[in-house]
Amino acid sequence: MNSLLKRAAVVVAGGALAFSGLAFASAAPAAAATSPIDVTSIRVASSSGPYMSYSTKYMQTATDMRQVGSLGQYGRVTVYGDIYRGSTRLLANQQLAYVSNTYQSTTSGFTFKNGWGRGAFRVANVRVQWNDGNNNIRWFTDASVAGRGFTIKSAIEGNLKYRNVISIKSTGSKKKVKVGVRYYSPTGWKPYRGKKVVVQVKKGKWKKKKALRLNRKGKAGFTFYSSKRAKYRLKIPATKTVQGGYSRGTIKL
Repeated sequence: MNSLLKRAAVVVAGGALAFSGLAFASAAPAAAATSPIDVTSIRVASSSGPYMSYSTKYMQTATDMRQVGSLGQYGRVTVYGDIYRGSTRLLANQQLAYVSNTYQSTTSGFTFKNGWGRGAFRVANVRVQWNDGNNNIRWFTDASVAGRGFTIKSAIEGNLKYRNVISIKSTGSKKKVKVGVRYYSPTGWKPYRGKKVVVQVKKGKWKKKKALRLNRKGKAGFTFYSSKRAKYRLKIPATKTVQGGYSRGTIKL
């Protein structure tokens, strides 16, 4: 039996995000109109990759910054940002980092909701809140932050019995191929209807056998004849909003 699709290469790095934290620099106490912290970059990723297969998904953030002024003896800084898709704000006032003279936390996270859709997202409106330790609170906007972008796509999996993506029944030289794909939409798993996929055969390298268009149920098939035994797999081209990939090769049939 064929297994599920291999996960495609991630668009944003998976796993725990590395971060450099604060780079302390010698500086005179900051003037009232100057932030003591310069946020240099923000990265967003998920340990499970850039695809959605559940109703929610935990995203990790890592903030790089450098100190350019005095925090004050008991001062502290909190970095905030908003999550956007296009011009739509999805999440406001997300805490990204917290720094004081005795403690710093430059990683954070937020829950990505399935209903937010798919495609390119970003952290915008990055701002620094500085409390100088005497309950004097000032806000600063940091518009020069690098990075901040991330991509979320719909996961794909099989739409055949036992979730196989491709099934081949071989009787002598007659081979009957069935394929089926579904994707995880903002309203749950749906047939990947109307999309083109490619059945490949391994002849030294993987080569195109036949291109198919999935029907309204996300399925397609064909029959061919060959006395030679070979491995087969399915290629699903990626789109801007749906993960692409390949199934593992079948046994020789």
